Amino acid sequence: MTADDQDDPSTDSETNGATGPGATGPMQGLLSHFCEALEQGLSPLLAPIGGLIEDFDRPPTEVPLVLPSLREAADQLSLLVDKMAEQQAYVLIFGPLKSGKSTLMNAICGKYVSEVSCLPAYPCLVHVAHAEKTRCQVTRYSGATQLLDDEAALTKAVAADHQLLIEAIRSCEAAGLDFEPQQHATNAIRRIDIRVPAGDLAESGAVLVDTPGLYARMKFGYDRMTRDFRNAAACAIFVVKTDNLFLDQVFAEFEDLLELFGRIFLVVNLDSTKQDLQPDGSLAPSLEHADPQAVVRAFENLAMTAALRDARQDGRLQIYPVDLMHAASSRISTGHDSRESSPSSAQGFDALLEDLTAYLNSNEYLRAFVADSMQRAAALLEDLDALLAHDDVTALQGRALSLTARRQDLDSALAALGQVEAVDWQALFARQSAHLRERLEAALGPCREAGLATLEGALADWFENDASLGELCREQLGPELARQHDELRKLLRDESESQLGPAAVLADLEADSVSDLEAAGLDLAGEVRAVMDAAPIADELPAPAAVFDCLQLPVRRRLLDWLLFRRPATVRQHLFGPADAPELPIPVADKGRRLGERGRAAMTGQLQALVKPMFDAAGEGVPDAWLTRHQAELLGRIEAATSARRQAIERESSEVVAELAQVEAVVARLIEVNRLVAERRERVSALREEVAAVDPADLGRPADLLVGQDEDENEASREAEQPLL
Repeated sequence: MTADDQDDPSTDSETNGATGPGATGPMQGLLSHFCEALEQGLSPLLAPIGGLIEDFDRPPTEVPLVLPSLREAADQLSLLVDKMAEQQAYVLIFGPLKSGKSTLMNAICGKYVSEVSCLPAYPCLVHVAHAEKTRCQVTRYSGATQLLDDEAALTKAVAADHQLLIEAIRSCEAAGLDFEPQQHATNAIRRIDIRVPAGDLAESGAVLVDTPGLYARMKFGYDRMTRDFRNAAACAIFVVKTDNLFLDQVFAEFEDLLELFGRIFLVVNLDSTKQDLQPDGSLAPSLEHADPQAVVRAFENLAMTAALRDARQDGRLQIYPVDLMHAASSRISTGHDSRESSPSSAQGFDALLEDLTAYLNSNEYLRAFVADSMQRAAALLEDLDALLAHDDVTALQGRALSLTARRQDLDSALAALGQVEAVDWQALFARQSAHLRERLEAALGPCREAGLATLEGALADWFENDASLGELCREQLGPELARQHDELRKLLRDESESQLGPAAVLADLEADSVSDLEAAGLDLAGEVRAVMDAAPIADELPAPAAVFDCLQLPVRRRLLDWLLFRRPATVRQHLFGPADAPELPIPVADKGRRLGERGRAAMTGQLQALVKPMFDAAGEGVPDAWLTRHQAELLGRIEAATSARRQAIERESSEVVAELAQVEAVVARLIEVNRLVAERRERVSALREEVAAVDPADLGRPADLLVGQDEDENEASREAEQPLL
C-alpha cells in the first residue's frame, strides 16, 4: 500500500468483522483463495505507483497530462486491493437530493451517521464501515489524505471545500472550459471514509457507499465515478420519496443503473405521518400509512417504463415501501430491532434487509464478485499499461539520455577549459606584436617619401603663383596632410586587423587550442573584437597641423625696410601678414626675390617637421603604447571569460547531475513498474482462467473440501452461512 493508504480507515482491521480470511459465511473457501491471490497479485503495485505519482508531480519529472489519470488508476487499484484484502461487500446507495439516503444508511448501520453536507450534491462518494472508534478521513483529487477527529469536523471541512469547488467551477465556466477536478481543483475532496461503531456492519464487514444526489451543476465525473465503482460494488439501492415517485425526471438515468448493476433495491421512502382530508372534513392516515403496497402498485401500473418493468419481472429490480425515518429511529433507539416501529415500517425494512442479506450470501453475488473483480483487475492493468506508455512518460527516458549526453559534454568542456587556461598568451602576444612592427616599418618608409614628395610639389607650385601663405596651407598642404593622415590610419587599422584581429589570433593558435576553445564554449574571437573595437589603434594617431611658422622663415629686406630700421618680424609681417593669419597675396617676383632658395629650403624643412611626428607615431609610439594596453585588456578579458565559463559549466554540471539522478531514479522506478505490471497481468490472466474452470456453485465451499469428495460430503462439511446484514 502507499503511504497514504496506511492510515486509511477503510484498511483498518476493525472493518474486517467476520468476513476476513478464515472467517465463516459466504466469504470463505475458494472465494477467499481467489480474493487472497488477487490481492497478493495487485498489492505489490501500490507502493511503486504511489512513488511514480509523487515523482510525476514535481520538477523535473512532472508529467501533468498523465498525472490525473494515474492518480485515478492508483485510487481504483487501491480500492480493489482493499476489497480483496478485506473481502468486503460494497453496497451503493443512489437517489435524488434529500430522498432519504442518509436516513437509510443510519437505519442499516443502527447508528446515527451525520450527513456529510447539507449542501446540494457534494460530488464525492462516502464510504461508511464499522470501527471501534468514530473517525473520518478525506481523500482529495491530488491523492492527499487528511484524518479528522469527528463528524462535526468533517461537516465543517466539506462546507468550506464546497465553496472553493463552486469558485473553481465558475472560473472554468467564465473561461469556457469543461471543469475537471483532476486538473482545476486538485485539492477538492473526491472520497470520504467514515468509521463508526456499527454492530451489523461489524458482523458483515459490508461497506455502505453513499453517492451524491443527482444535481446537474455538480454532476461532473458522476457517470465515470459510478461506473468505476460498479466493479467493486455488490448491488445498488435507489431511494426515492413517494412525492417524487411519479416524476419522470427522477428515473431519467435509472436505466443506466440497471445496466451497471445486476440487482437494484428500490426503496420508496414513506411518510407515514401524512394525513388526507376526508369528505366530512376530518383527517385520516394517508395511503402511505394505510396501504403502502398500494403506492407500489400504482407506480408499477402508471409510471414504470418498459425497462423498469422488465427488470421487475426478472427479479433484478425489487421494490420496498419503507418509512425510513421511523425505521432508523427505531433501530438506533432500540438496539436494531425495527419491529418496535410501526408494522408497515417493520415489514418493509425487515424485508429489505432479508433480501439484501440473501443476495449478498448468494452464489449469484459470489459469481459477480469474483468475475467483476477479475475483470476490473485486468482493465486497471491495461489502463496502467496505456498510461505508462504515454509519450510524456516515455519521454523521460529520452530526457535521461539527453542529460547523460549533456553531462559528458560539460565534462569535456571543463577539460578543454583547463587546456585553454594553460595557453601561453604572453608569448602569442609577443609574436603578434613583432609581426605588426615589422609590417608597419616596411610600409611606412615608402608612404613617408611619397607624402613628402607631394607636399614639396605643392610648395613648388606655390612659388609659381601669387597665393598667400595661408592659402597654401589651407588649400594645398592641409588637405594633403589630412589625406596622408587618413592613409596612415587605414594602414594601422588594416595591419592591426591583419596581425592582431580575431582571425589572426585563431590562426596563430595551435589547432588543439582552437578545438579546446570551441569545446569550452569560449568566444575568443568575440573577446578580441570587443577589445579592438573599444579602442581602435587608428584613433591614437595624432593629426598634423598644416601651419608654417612665419617667424622662422628667412625674408630679405627691401631698401625701405633698411631705411625704416624695421625688425625682422615686422618685415615678415609686411610680406605674409600677421603670423596667425598670413593671408597677404605675394607676387611671384617677391617670392623669388625675397624668399629665394633659402626661404624655399626653410619651408621644405618645416614641411618635413610637420610630417615626421605623424609618421614616427605611426611607426613606434602609437603601436607600442596601444599594444601594451590592448594585450593587457585582452588578457584580462580572456581570464575573466575563462573564470566565468568555468563557474557556469560547474554550476550547470551540478544541476545536470542532480537532475539526472532524479530522472534516472524515476526511469528505474518506471522500468520496475512496467515489469511489475506485465508480471501482474500474467498472474491475473492465469487467475481468471482458474476462476473460469471452477463451478460457480463451488465458490462458497471451503477450499480444502473441494477435491476428492462427493456432493454429499461437501454439503456436510459446509459451515453455516452468517448473514451479512
